[in-house]
Amino acid sequence: MSTLSKLVKSTTPEYTAVLPISKKKVTFRPFKVKEEKVLLMAIEDGSENAILRAIINIIEACCDDIGDAGDLQTLDIEYIFIQLRSKSLGETVEPVITCPFTDERKQVKIDLTKIKILKQKEKTSNKIKISEDAGITFKLPSINIILKHELGDIENLGVEDSLKVIALCMDEIWTSTEIVNANNISLDEKIEFLEDLMPDVFSDIVKYFENSPKLGIKVKYKTSDKEEREITLSGLQDFFG
Repeated sequence: MSTLSKLVKSTTPEYTAVLPISKKKVTFRPFKVKEEKVLLMAIEDGSENAILRAIINIIEACCDDIGDAGDLQTLDIEYIFIQLRSKSLGETVEPVITCPFTDERKQVKIDLTKIKILKQKEKTSNKIKISEDAGITFKLPSINIILKHELGDIENLGVEDSLKVIALCMDEIWTSTEIVNANNISLDEKIEFLEDLMPDVFSDIVKYFENSPKLGIKVKYKTSDKEEREITLSGLQDFFG
């Protein structure tokens, strides 16, 4: 290591954070110019997957305690990236939003330190019963699942891709007498299994994913009609868009 590199390393601050889903405590440093360059190139590319890969690379480079960041669930990824961004480039960002009331574009200011886990509308279990003595246990999607299957913006998937995500997030299928690891079942079989469910059961599954924890913040702004509005922003695309 050169003298200059040692000097930079010795003056780089370290911080700690606890990931909200895994509860893992991690130590991290701010990202540097070389890592910011990776992110800027991904943003220039414009694809969701390129940006996700850049975020994963930055997290792995800056966090001592995270091996494969892609194995983390999306909420943990969003949380630690926000921590990294706030310590590296400042605690405020000014994304441009589209007002849902007037359709006009407005720039708003967000304090990244104020972003919290939104209160869930209702708590839903990851264990979904499909009969009196059988059911499915689900897990939330990891970034690796999104990238491996090139799903892109997981918040705005079509019907086929949504079904694929749900199938990929199946953890166990259980009855009163046995438990089957869903990893031992092919993706096509799992999709076919889901398609054979009754609509009310599938609705319960969708509700579980819709009610999963999300990071968000409420922001206020004024529109051209002089009205003060409020909107809830949720997810990295909202925070940094």
